[in-house]
Amino acid sequence: MPRWALIVMSGSILASLFISLIIVWSKFGAHPLRRSSDVGPQHVHREGIARTGGFAIVFGLLCGVTLASVRSGGNAQLMWTLVAIGVPIFGAGVSEDLLGRVAPRWRYYASLASASLAFIAVGAHLNRVDIAMLDAYLVTLPISFIVTVFCVAGVAQAYNIMDGKNGLSAGLALVAFYGIGMAAWGVRDFSLAGFAFACAGAMMGFLLLNYPRGLIFLGDGGAYLSGFYVATLAVLLVVRQPGISAWYPLILTIIPVLETVVSFVRRL
Repeated sequence: MPRWALIVMSGSILASLFISLIIVWSKFGAHPLRRSSDVGPQHVHREGIARTGGFAIVFGLLCGVTLASVRSGGNAQLMWTLVAIGVPIFGAGVSEDLLGRVAPRWRYYASLASASLAFIAVGAHLNRVDIAMLDAYLVTLPISFIVTVFCVAGVAQAYNIMDGKNGLSAGLALVAFYGIGMAAWGVRDFSLAGFAFACAGAMMGFLLLNYPRGLIFLGDGGAYLSGFYVATLAVLLVVRQPGISAWYPLILTIIPVLETVVSFVRRL
């Protein structure tokens, strides 16, 4: 890993950890204006735990992207555009964390909105899956748009579904971000690498308090945002680097995807 990547990750780790500590100390979001009950088999803590870890992720990401814009030599405009397109999905998720009154369909619509912005603003359009029969259809822009938006929004939902045990969703996101960052750095795509390392650092800073004791929760805002960025960066890696197999990012996200499929079948 290059020195600049270590600086980016270190900055985002410290920033994320700092905000996490403030949230834990203040218990911000531990007793939100929710109408849902905290009684159930998944609730094992004796007292309220903050569900607003998404703010720590965002703050760590902002600090990491600031450092990456200066240190990595990548396209700063691309990185800040990526930050901006995550606003709808994070806003819907964190509103649910604080209020508990945002219907699932509205959160899904927000994920579709962010995925659409990714397609339009940064060119995150899935144009190949390295299966010739399917790739022949993905060259058509409307089909590529539908498939990309569905997949990106689906992965964002998948990471939220996985967020049921301390460290699980955030840990998987950390592995995916680091894997994407190393692959992007290997092909000298410093824009993607810088953003991925900033995301990885933000997840790591949060995990220092989330795992194993669960002093802070990722919440819908943090889970949706991390899943969205994993999916968006995975698509951009495939689009921008034809030499990288489309199966590589799929392997990095396979556990949340399979968990979502299994959950869907089980609920049926």
